[in-house]
Amino acid sequence: MAQIWIGADTHRISFDRAFDLTSHTDGIWLTSTPVFEVLACPTCGSDVLMAIGTVVHLGDNCPFCKLVQRYSCDPRLQASFPKNGMATAPATTP
Repeated sequence: MAQIWIGADTHRISFDRAFDLTSHTDGIWLTSTPVFEVLACPTCGSDVLMAIGTVVHLGDNCPFCKLVQRYSCDPRLQASFPKNGMATAPATTP
């Protein structure tokens, strides 16, 4: 779970939040049993933190797939992420 600690600074979450996520993902410090796990999105391949036991199906929109789908109509995303750095995800119907 070192990635959460390293990512805490770049993603601007508090130390307390990073500690809590790490504890509940690894089942250490605050809890003896993990409640989160990292799953790969079957659509875009991104790692997503989910509740243990969550089943992710092709076509379920992970947060990263949703960002990619909104990119063309969201000026905040366009300003934050250069177009040449964005991956493309297939459009899905709700």
